[in-house]
Amino acid sequence: MPVTTSSEACELAVVIAGTKFAYPEGSGAASRTHAYARGLMEDGVPVKVVSLLTPSTSATSEERVRGVHEGVPFEYACGTRRRQSTFWRRRLVDARVPLGLWRTASRHFADAPGARAIIAYSDQPLWITTTALIAKALHATCVVEVCEVPLISEHNPLRLALRSWLLDAVAYRSVDGFIVISAFLADHIRSRAPRRTRMIRVPILVAPEDFAAVATPTSATQRIVFAGSLDNAGEIPDLLAAFSLVADDNPQARLVLAGGAATGVVDALGAEIVRRKLEQRVEFAGWTPRDELPALFASAAVLVLPRRDGLFSKAGFPTKLGEYLASGRPVVATATGEIASHLRDGVDAYLIPPGDPTAFAARLRHVLANPGEAQEVGTRGRELATSTFDRRRHGRRLHRFLCDLAMSPTPSRLPEHGA
Repeated sequence: MPVTTSSEACELAVVIAGTKFAYPEGSGAASRTHAYARGLMEDGVPVKVVSLLTPSTSATSEERVRGVHEGVPFEYACGTRRRQSTFWRRRLVDARVPLGLWRTASRHFADAPGARAIIAYSDQPLWITTTALIAKALHATCVVEVCEVPLISEHNPLRLALRSWLLDAVAYRSVDGFIVISAFLADHIRSRAPRRTRMIRVPILVAPEDFAAVATPTSATQRIVFAGSLDNAGEIPDLLAAFSLVADDNPQARLVLAGGAATGVVDALGAEIVRRKLEQRVEFAGWTPRDELPALFASAAVLVLPRRDGLFSKAGFPTKLGEYLASGRPVVATATGEIASHLRDGVDAYLIPPGDPTAFAARLRHVLANPGEAQEVGTRGRELATSTFDRRRHGRRLHRFLCDLAMSPTPSRLPEHGA
């Protein structure tokens, strides 16, 4: 294995394996996985993406089990995208997953001499531990990706207590390091992981070249665009409340909601739109493929991101916000989590307090009334995204970090490779 120091990278091969993402379909987790893979590959690292998900009720046999997406090879460890018809057949598919990960990682590492690493993109104790054991058997290091508070979607107190204990006592003690997205999560992991475990902080990742800087839209329609999940509690209702305050004064304004949601959520939002008499002013664009987002963003007079204040929003900085900024369009967002530590109100974005539709509406009015100033803010936002969130820069940092781990897996203290 080549010798390396903390200031240089080594020959390295990486597998990114996780329960958090479908690939190449998917939303935030798939986008971050793709950015990791491309950033590492652009620094000369062979990468294989392996989804540990099994077919859902919506999966069809037409979905690809393996392939290459924008240069990134991927595979589903279970070996099928067809949902099985019986309980026992589905359990058999579940049982294939660890073996599929073993086989895929073995083949990938066999083709690439040098250091080896598996990034476990999961908060499930069993899968983190299983991935760490596979990594150890293949003479690879294992690091855990943490971009949100672990187990935040678990609401059963007993299950939460048990799984949290398993994370702390078993899973986190089986791995070599962590990738965290924010200082908040660095502190969270530092309080739970063994003292000597190392970590690197990697913020949101974007490819600025995918979102070319654009001029002010020429259409008379003022499109206010939101892209992302419509499920997050309170966020879209807050946006509808803000838009209703803007709509009467701006007859050309239209609100576009691009993203997926459960049927019940869409029905509830539809009823709210009717109640506010906005049926002709709000468009549900549905889930938008990643390669169509640049055109969607370019069509916007302003891009918006309403977030509620809470544990989920405190932990990170949304990938979608980085893509908004990279588009060069003006952005209005709530100042939650690390957003205000990266962005300056009125300089590279417009920031308002969370949970305040009136303040959000005032910022929207200002942007729509001052397109020249808003464009300057959008341009500076793109410059920030290019300098701070470029996946190539962080791909190089992650390459060096993984090489350091491979050569010195047990440091005497707990350092953090900063952003």
